[in-house]
Amino acid sequence: MAYPTYEEFVTKESWEVRDAYREATGHDPAISDQFHNAWRRLVERWSHRDIIHDIKHEPLEDGGAGGDDDPPPPFSPFPGELSIKGEYFESPQGLHVRKSITAFTLSKRAAEGKKDEAIKFMDWAVGEGFNEFRVFTQTAWTGPPDSGVETGWGYDAEACLWVAERARERGAYVEFVAHTFPYEVGEMVDHLRRVDQLCAETDNAFLEVANEPGRNNIPLQEILDLYRPRALWSSGQYNPIPYPAGLWVNHHSGRDSEWPRKFKDAYEFHTGAGPTQVFTPTFSGPVMLDEPPQVEATPSPDDWQSYGAGCKFFGCGGTMHSNPSLQKCEIPSNGTVLACIRAFIEGFVAVPTQRYSGYERMDPQGSLRRYRRNGDNGKRYEISVRPFEFKEV
Repeated sequence: MAYPTYEEFVTKESWEVRDAYREATGHDPAISDQFHNAWRRLVERWSHRDIIHDIKHEPLEDGGAGGDDDPPPPFSPFPGELSIKGEYFESPQGLHVRKSITAFTLSKRAAEGKKDEAIKFMDWAVGEGFNEFRVFTQTAWTGPPDSGVETGWGYDAEACLWVAERARERGAYVEFVAHTFPYEVGEMVDHLRRVDQLCAETDNAFLEVANEPGRNNIPLQEILDLYRPRALWSSGQYNPIPYPAGLWVNHHSGRDSEWPRKFKDAYEFHTGAGPTQVFTPTFSGPVMLDEPPQVEATPSPDDWQSYGAGCKFFGCGGTMHSNPSLQKCEIPSNGTVLACIRAFIEGFVAVPTQRYSGYERMDPQGSLRRYRRNGDNGKRYEISVRPFEFKEV
C-alpha cells in the first residue's frame, strides 16, 4: 500500500475529507467520522479519492477497501539452471549469489490446500529480494512444545513440484531437504532417490540430503554408500568437518554472541583451517552460510547487514532464518524483524557481485572485526562488523 506521509495525511488529505463533508452535508465531520475515515485509509486500505467519492455518494474508482494496494512488482526472469564453478554458483546469466529464506513448511501448505497462503509468502519474499526458498520435503515434528513449530507431514511429490514451479515463475530457486529425522535406512534411501529425481528433472530445484545429520542422528554415510544423487546436491554435513560432502557445503554457523562475524567460516572450509577443527583435504566447492541464528533471537539490523554482506564476500550466499514465522511461511509483522530481514538483503546489495579471493584480518579500529579480500576486478575491499561498513580500500 502507498501509505501517505504524515504531512500528506494531516495537512492535505484530512482537510480534503473535511471539505467533502461540508459539500455533502453542510457541516464539518464529527470526531467519529474522522476516526472512521482514518481507519478506512490506513487499515482497510481505501484510496484517498475513493473516500472522497464515498462521502459525496459518487461511484468509486478503486473498489473501496484494498483499493490502494500497490500493484505487485514484476518478477525477474528466471536466470536458468545453475552449475558450479570453483567456489561459486553460476547461471547462464553469470555469477549467481544465493539469497535464501527459510520456508520449511511451503510444501505442506501446498499439500494441505493452502496454496494462496504459500503464494502470498513467496511473493513477499521475492519482493524483499530473496531468490531461493529452503523447503523440508517431510518432517516428524510433533509440534510445540516438544518438536517443531507445528505437526509434521509426509512427502508429497505433487506439492513439491508445485512449489518449484511457482518459485520458477518468480525467478527463484528451491532447495529441497530430503531428510530431517532418522528411520529405516532402506526407506531413507528410497526417499532420497525420489527427491533427487524431482530435483534432477526440475531446472530450478536442488537438494540437501540431510538437515544437520549429526544432531538429528541421520546415518548420512550409510545412505550415501547406497545412493549418490545426480542433481545438484549438498550432503548437509559441516560439523566437525565437511565430509562426506556433496557439491557444496551447507554450513550452520555459530550462534554465540559474536555470530555476525562467523561468515568467515566459509574461508576456513577452503583452507582446511576449521571452523571446528583442522582437516584435509580442503574443500574446494562453494560454501553456503545456510542457517544462522533465528532472527527473532538476534534483533539487530546492523548485525544482519554485516552477516548478509559477509555471506556474499566470503561465501556463495546465505539464508535468512527464523522461528517461528518464516518456518511457518508467515510474513513477519514485527517491525524489528522486518528491519533485520531488509538489512540482511541490503548487506548483499552493498557488496559488488564478483568472485573474491585472499584474506587479511585488519586492526578492528573499535569494531568487532575487520577483514579484507581481493575482488576479481583488481580492487581490494574491507568489511567491518559492529558497526557494519563495506568499502573499497
